[in-house]
This record gives sequence, structure tokens and C-alpha cells, in this order.
Amino acid sequence: MKKIKYLLFLILSMSLLTSCFDDETGLELNAEGPNIVTFDRIVDNLTGVAELGGAEYTFLKKIRVVGPTVSELTNDIIVDAEIATGTTADGTMYRINNLPLTLTAENNYLGLLSITITTLGNEPPAEGTPEADTYEAPVLNLKLVATGDANVIASGKIGQYTLNFTPRNPWAGDYDAHVIYRHPTATGGTYPDNIYSEEDIVKTLTGITARKCEVGWFAIWEGEISWITVNSDNTITYLVDSTWPYDVKAGDPNRPDLISHYDPADGKLYLYYHYAGTGGNRIFWEVFTPKF
Repeated sequence: MKKIKYLLFLILSMSLLTSCFDDETGLELNAEGPNIVTFDRIVDNLTGVAELGGAEYTFLKKIRVVGPTVSELTNDIIVDAEIATGTTADGTMYRINNLPLTLTAENNYLGLLSITITTLGNEPPAEGTPEADTYEAPVLNLKLVATGDANVIASGKIGQYTLNFTPRNPWAGDYDAHVIYRHPTATGGTYPDNIYSEEDIVKTLTGITARKCEVGWFAIWEGEISWITVNSDNTITYLVDSTWPYDVKAGDPNRPDLISHYDPADGKLYLYYHYAGTGGNRIFWEVFTPKF
């Protein structure tokens, strides 16, 4: 047993010793190796909403020189980029604004590559369509080229940029929201005459996807977050953030015929929802009339 323990100890010691030599060798090689030009982030997303008439979005991506003797460099480094294998984006989708890029000692060999994406003519298919099921966002792959100093080379790593063209959300914007709030006990009346409050509130719907909007309100309470999703059949799915203490459910329990929906004829959103509280259901009817 002692021999086995000793043998295991010997193997472990040799392994640790070998690792130390490998680490030292690696450090020595790094100390003697070249400096490299590289993207600060190798994989990234460039996102833009396909607004009516098209829109452009510009992104600044860091490029830097790293390596063992960066502090000793004095020459300017000229950086260019080549379109690399795997690129599926074409020239109508993007442009690179500032190549070649000059990295200088004064700026610690840090530069910003400017890339603009344009949505005009590049709108992705709408959610819920057959085309959307097979759609793949275009990709722009870039390979850096560096000149100006023999001690600086390109890293060889490919910058992979996915062009996330987001479909325009036609429901995003400002609305006049007319809210009717029925309370089962506070008014002394019975349904449908138990209206506790009736208010007109300006609410902003912010597009999250092509069909989903976020609202900074729940019913008459500002600061509570909710989401309105217009489905492909124009019905509406309404969700309230989990910070709201009650379970909000769809519809008016007294009127099964009332279903939340979007009416393309007048552009209005009709919401019906409720939650159970002490004494019975709190019921809400809400009509969003667009201000745009």
C-alpha cells in the first residue's frame, strides 16, 4: 500500500513539474512573440429596426494592439480589413466608413471601426409568416490586415458580425388609452354599473419585436410594466410583469364575447382583462386609440 501511495505521489509531482515547465515556456514564448492587432469583441450583433422608408444605424467597434512589447512601439499601425469566408451580407446591407484605420502610440494603439447597417430593402419577413421560419440573419465576417511595423501582425481571428434587421413594429407609438376600471365592492353598484374609475391616459408602446410592445403602465398604474402582443389573427395576448402582486387573466368573466384584439379598420387596440381580489374580480376595459 505504501508503494502505491508513493507511486501516485511521484506521478502527481512529475505532472505538476511538467505543468510548471510548460507555463514557463509559454510565458517565454509570449515574451518573444509579436504584438497582434485584434477585435476587442470577436462575435457581436449589429441591430436595427426596419422603419418605414428605411433607416441607418452606425456602430463603433474597438480594434486594439496587444502583446508583450506594445509599450515599446512608436510607429503608426495601419489597419485594413478584408471580407472573410462565411459572409452572407451583401453590399446593400452595410458599409465600413473609416478604413484604413490608423492606430497610434498617442491613443495607446486603440481605434474604433465604424460600421453602418441600412435597413432599406433589407427588411426581414414578418413574424408568423412561412418565410420567417427559414430566415437567417445575414453575417458580415471581417479579417484584419496590419502594416507599419514588423513587430505587429494581424491576429488572424475573424470578427463575426450578425446583422439583426428587426421587422418594424406597426403598433409602436403613442396612444390615448381610455380605461374603465370596475371594482366589485368599492362602488356599491353591481356589474356592469360598478365603475370605480374611468380615465384617459397617454401611453407609449415601445416595439420589442415585430408584434410585441412594452408599456410602462398596467391599467391606471404608471411604472408597472406590461406587454401587448398582436397575434397573426389580430387577437391580443396581454401579459403583466411578475412584480404585479395579482394574477392578471384575459377577458371579462361576465362577458365571454369580449376578446382582446386589434381592429385594422380603425387602428385601435381593445383590451379586456381582470384579476381576483378581496370581494371579487377587478375588471378592466381599455381602448388604445393611436395618436400617429
